[in-house]
Amino acid sequence: MISQSLQSNRIWSHLALGIGGSLLILGGMYFAASNAGHNISPAQLIDVIKSSSFSLFLAYVVASILGLVFRAWRYHVLLKASGEAKIPGTKDMILITAVRNMTVDLLPARLGELVFVGLLRKQAGTHVSSGLSALLFATLLDVLILAPITIAIGLMVGFPTKQPFLLALIALFVVIGFMMGIKYILPIFDKWFIRWAAHPNRIISSVFGFIVSITEAVESTMRAGVLMKVISLTFAVRIFKYAGLLFLFFGLTQSSFPDLSELSSVKVLGAMIASEMTASLPIPTLMSFGSWELGGMTVLAFYGAVPHAALLTLLGVHIQTQAVDYGIGIAAFLALLLLAKTRNTQAASGRRRNMIAIVFALFAILAAWMAINSVPERRLESAQSLTQVSRPESLPVPAWLKKIDGFIVWSSNRSGIHNIWLMNLPEMSIRPLTDSPHTENFARISPDGTRVVFARSHKEWQSLRDEKPWDIWMLDIASGEEQLIAKWGLSPDWSPDGTSVVFKRDPGMIISVNVFTLEEQVYYESGKDKFLSSKVNLSTPSIGEDDRLAFTYRNRGQPTNIIRDAGGEFTVVHRDSCQVMWAPSGDFVTYVQKGGKQTNQIMRYDPATKKKTRLLDLPGEFSHEYFPRLSHDERFMVFAASNDGHEHDLADYEIFLWPMGTDALEAARLTFDANNDSWPDIWLTK
Repeated sequence: MISQSLQSNRIWSHLALGIGGSLLILGGMYFAASNAGHNISPAQLIDVIKSSSFSLFLAYVVASILGLVFRAWRYHVLLKASGEAKIPGTKDMILITAVRNMTVDLLPARLGELVFVGLLRKQAGTHVSSGLSALLFATLLDVLILAPITIAIGLMVGFPTKQPFLLALIALFVVIGFMMGIKYILPIFDKWFIRWAAHPNRIISSVFGFIVSITEAVESTMRAGVLMKVISLTFAVRIFKYAGLLFLFFGLTQSSFPDLSELSSVKVLGAMIASEMTASLPIPTLMSFGSWELGGMTVLAFYGAVPHAALLTLLGVHIQTQAVDYGIGIAAFLALLLLAKTRNTQAASGRRRNMIAIVFALFAILAAWMAINSVPERRLESAQSLTQVSRPESLPVPAWLKKIDGFIVWSSNRSGIHNIWLMNLPEMSIRPLTDSPHTENFARISPDGTRVVFARSHKEWQSLRDEKPWDIWMLDIASGEEQLIAKWGLSPDWSPDGTSVVFKRDPGMIISVNVFTLEEQVYYESGKDKFLSSKVNLSTPSIGEDDRLAFTYRNRGQPTNIIRDAGGEFTVVHRDSCQVMWAPSGDFVTYVQKGGKQTNQIMRYDPATKKKTRLLDLPGEFSHEYFPRLSHDERFMVFAASNDGHEHDLADYEIFLWPMGTDALEAARLTFDANNDSWPDIWLTK
């Protein structure tokens, strides 16, 4: 009883230590991402996973199953080479290996591998010494294959520090030294081990007898001449493992983080290997959460990835791998139990056992996908979400606001999905302009104030992180009539004369469409001139007077604001900034730059003088400013600001209006709703 109590306490202490270690490491990475201006919430992680590619997820499942088969084959070869006579059949070996894959990360220092040895013993009577010998050679050969791959990738794309190179070199020399020791040094100690195994003391003889059985299995494996075959199988295991991880990585990033999806496979593979290295360190974590993400996030940040995007992606990959591994592992464990029972009855045929294994495998795959996609779409059903929260009576309406005549449009999810809303000024009454079940964003008012152009998603809920499945629509404000004017486009904006709309299509292309004829032409494409000689991701194009152009481009995840003047000359406005917009006059641009009270501030850049001026940084609770737009006469700026969050379509942004050039305290808050209000635009009567 005392022994069982101590064992139970030990398990709980290991579990508590693992959870604490994971939370500590993840908390540090969360702080790093938040400190860079990007907050992370469970809802964002859910959206990233839910928007992942199902086809690439299935590709990962196939790669995992193939890797499982080759891993089981490798264990079978090693067990046979050790001289073991009692080896499980092919189906049992695959099922036992699947359970091993599930449990390997549960305990620190990969002690979960011992479950594999126990199952071999239980299912086939395999000697423990043979199981340990197979695990030893599998681990050594894993390192023997992984170390050169790590060095090669590091030489091709570089690592942020020399530690991965040093670790790989040290590990390679240790493995080679260990293998040489097994072949040439271990036989020298055999007689000594055998002599002690015959010791009259039962404990001493048992310990050294066990050591002798292990050394015999190890030496038998070395003499069997199977190392080249096992190395080939190990290489196949690694190929399927890393191919599967690449499938998951690009399946997650192609929708949520297009900048990350543009990284080369070699760089991503380097990050995955770094994750594996840190996960193998003797750090107390639960299922390697935290330690696995740490290495990959460090390498991805070195390659230019935004920290929060890297962390969310790696967490998504890790959760999906665990879901599949545990789904297949649990199904395999249940199949082993059921097969053990059916073997005791004569009615159990080989075909029945095969069907049981197949059914369990299919069930595991389906359960894994359902588990990671079981959270329903984030639809806001409360009555409060359907109407604007009343303006506090204690908050007076500024005198200047009472004199304005016009309206504001913006995107809000207060009705359950992002639709386009309109607020009349100065009375501040609101109404929805659209009621589509699809996500709508980037509302932009035509120069004459009669129409609104916006982007609408292909499916009901769509994050702005996925920049591809959107179309450009135009709405007549008076009649409410809608018209599709361009397929596959995002972030539209009007030309100054109101005859065309420019928008982003594909990573590096800006398209112009005539709103009357719907004829399209490529307005600008990265990689086609000397300024941007390579293909980079463009966003939020803006057209000023005299064909002036402004846009943000991203290279290795870093946003940079660019303008092109009337003479066709390009200028870098500011690096690590975004949302650059020409003023209606074409004399200056506004943009969002890091800094200020809550990370963001709204800036002005004058091309003639090259002077940068801070326009606005709110002093109050809401000071994470975004989405600035100027009225046509440049007297007012409408924008959104949050009190903490950053994500464009998730955070609690509120709409503000500010008389240009006045004190920041003059900015008036127009919306009071706990949902997301973003991408506003303003139009005033003449």
